[in-house]
Amino acid sequence: MKLIRKTIRRASLWYLQLWESITGKTQQRIHQLQQRLEISQQENHALAQQLQEMSRQLVALRQEHDQSQQRQETSQQHSHTLQQRLQETAQQLLESRQRQVDLEQQLHVIQAQYKQTKQSFNTTVKQLQADVKQSQQTSADFEERWLDTHKNYLALQEQQTSLRQEYTAFINVSDDEIQKLETAIENQQSELGSCYVELGRARAQVMAEAHNSEEHLPAPPSLDLSTWKIAMVGGHENMTRGVSEKLQQQYRLKELIQIPPDKIPQQQLRPKLENCDLIILIIGYINHPLAQSISQLKDRNALKGELLWVNSLGVSGVMREVIGFIETSQSD
Repeated sequence: MKLIRKTIRRASLWYLQLWESITGKTQQRIHQLQQRLEISQQENHALAQQLQEMSRQLVALRQEHDQSQQRQETSQQHSHTLQQRLQETAQQLLESRQRQVDLEQQLHVIQAQYKQTKQSFNTTVKQLQADVKQSQQTSADFEERWLDTHKNYLALQEQQTSLRQEYTAFINVSDDEIQKLETAIENQQSELGSCYVELGRARAQVMAEAHNSEEHLPAPPSLDLSTWKIAMVGGHENMTRGVSEKLQQQYRLKELIQIPPDKIPQQQLRPKLENCDLIILIIGYINHPLAQSISQLKDRNALKGELLWVNSLGVSGVMREVIGFIETSQSD
């Protein structure tokens, strides 16, 4: 029994020792495990925080990725726009170069024109300088002529004063005296025309008699104007018509040109009168400019025929002067 008690006591001690041993190790192990658990919890907490941080980073990366895609799309659009602008710029550059070539060609043409214009300008300037020099000389001559003209003008004023005095004295003559003078002038003109006619006939008769006495030929025929070309300048309508009929019917005149008493330029007057054998000027119905133009043409030998200044105003008086002048000129 004692042995059993002793054995039981020993077994209890051993068991207690074993339990203490097991309990101490277990507590130590538990303590270690608790420490590891705390460390693991800390690591899990850190990992959770890292996971949260990584989640936030992942969200940020996704957002950044989305933004990057948007920026990429925008960049692609911008790149496409830039390519279009680059193509347009290249086209504009080509056009600009072409315009530059055209402008250079135009510049060459303008430079050539400028050179030619400059030469023409220099020539014109030289010509103008010569003209100015000549104008200065002409101005000096004109000034001298003006002085002479002024002197003549003063002399003409004196003559005009004298003529006014004579005209004043003339208009004081009574109408009866003027009518008597006009009648006397008409009678003298008529007598003068008759004298011309008689003189022409007498000369013709003398020539005919001399010719008959030498060659025993018959008397010449009457005056024939069929080959003549006569112009009649001035005169009123009835008188010129009467003279024209008598010359055509009695003297067989075929070509008669009538010029009215109007102002006609010389360049139009000359072709009508230059080939006429006789030009009759009726001074009572002709204005001064027309008479002056005809006289100037005659002075320049532009008229073939002679000028006959008729003083008569009637048909018979004009006919006497014309026929007398023609017969006298033929007899000469």
